Amino acid sequence: MSTVQKRPKLEFSEFEKNRQRFTDDELQPYQGKWVGFSLDGCRIVAGATTLEELKEEVERAGDNISNVALEFIDLENECFMGGSETI
Repeated sequence: MSTVQKRPKLEFSEFEKNRQRFTDDELQPYQGKWVGFSLDGCRIVAGATTLEELKEEVERAGDNISNVALEFIDLENECFMGGSETI
């Protein structure tokens, strides 16, 4: 009897699958900015230079900052950071 267990396949969430559909060309206007994505990852709610400005833009769009997924767009370094802990 083997004690080795198979690892479960990595499953992406609905958000991750939808978020990955955005092309670099679509994200280019947000280069160097914070973006608030809808929680299903299908649309960009708002974008801004700072998190405080993003919060204001999200509210102007009729939403609440707690209802969006935050990400800093850096296409040059391809490093993505979430900012939920910072607001």
